[in-house]
Amino acid sequence: MKKIILLSLVILCSWQINAQKTYVLHYLPTLSYEQARSYYGYDCIVVDHEVINTSAAMLRYMKATNPALMIFVYSEKMQWHNPMFSDKPWSLKMVAALKQYPKWFLCNPEGKNLCFWPGTVMMNCRLDCPRYVINGKSYNYIEFFTAHYINDIIKSYKKENIKLDGLLDDDLMKDISFLNGGVDSNFDGQEDESVELNRQWRLGNAYFLEEVRKAMGKDFIIIGNGGHGYYMNYCTGKQMENFPETFIGDWSQNMTNAGGMKKAFFNARSDNQLFTICSAMLLDNTFFSQGQNTPYNEKYNLKLGEPIGAYFQEESGFARKFRNGTVHVNPATEKAWIEK
Repeated sequence: MKKIILLSLVILCSWQINAQKTYVLHYLPTLSYEQARSYYGYDCIVVDHEVINTSAAMLRYMKATNPALMIFVYSEKMQWHNPMFSDKPWSLKMVAALKQYPKWFLCNPEGKNLCFWPGTVMMNCRLDCPRYVINGKSYNYIEFFTAHYINDIIKSYKKENIKLDGLLDDDLMKDISFLNGGVDSNFDGQEDESVELNRQWRLGNAYFLEEVRKAMGKDFIIIGNGGHGYYMNYCTGKQMENFPETFIGDWSQNMTNAGGMKKAFFNARSDNQLFTICSAMLLDNTFFSQGQNTPYNEKYNLKLGEPIGAYFQEESGFARKFRNGTVHVNPATEKAWIEK
């Protein structure tokens, strides 16, 4: 029954019929000519937020050689590398400024900075985060980050006359109370109550997404990294990292969530490239990538042409017919194959 419901949902929610789509995650602060050339063939590139101010010429080169290329910019507001890398000028400037406001760093009840990813420090993204007056204006952390990100990064694309199609917002979490050691966001020496902590965290994330939407308009694409169903009144879709994303459930749950979005991004693990790309091909709204900073590979082009109808259930799993072949996916074994 679950599989039948999943199939029906995807048929209803497919937003357009299109052929296979791919994207690359370029998570480096600069973009070289060699890298730009190696990405030729992708339909979309997600670039580190530093790239517009370090390598704008290479973005123009990529658009000149592939006018249909979609350009997305990466954002990460929840954490900063500590120490910050020397080749990230905007991030260095931001970290130097943030150190003046110690209550914007997320701490546990013992006053120690919290860390989600090794080598980083976490920030207090709660909407009711402590405030500081800066140049005559009151800011909490998420307001300060949002103002600088929009002005220094997003608006730089317009200054450089480069069309920005979308945003990939990393670590778009629906809650934060799971952190080891607890969270003390108001520095009272007590662990925050989890329900209110998570509610305020979501409000902080929503503030950033809403301000980006206001700045860029209704057609701007916003992809959240985290395949759960939160923030969909702000996001166009979500990325399922290391597909299938285990934080939200099994393959079936990943596909159900993706099928209900206007766009979905499936990022493959190193060991399941074919399984992920074939899963993406079952839907009409889904882009495929593998790893990060990965040159385009012709094997990503399955050369199947346009789909012939929606995907369907079969004995071994699911399949979908295309003009030049059929894609088969077995979620139970994480295997996929193409029949031509």
